[in-house]
Amino acid sequence: MKFYKIENSLNLKLFVFPDFSFTSKPKDIRMGKGKGEVSKKIAIIKKGQIILSLSSKSLNFEKFLITSLLKKMIYKLPKKFIIFKND
Repeated sequence: MKFYKIENSLNLKLFVFPDFSFTSKPKDIRMGKGKGEVSKKIAIIKKGQIILSLSSKSLNFEKFLITSLLKKMIYKLPKKFIIFKND
């Protein structure tokens, strides 16, 4: 878990970290000579797992800004996500 403090009013906790790496070799290379370079890193997310947690101490405007950002972020992710709000 990584913890970030953004300014004085916003706290962000990340519960997912990309710790698995995929290696690949280009198509034009012959067999052998090692495994290949790391092409991308991924994080495995299971059903019901919390990805991030945001907490704000300030006004409703910042909460509105945070929720609108999260709603836009959901469309970029490959699975179905739900936003929970605790007041």
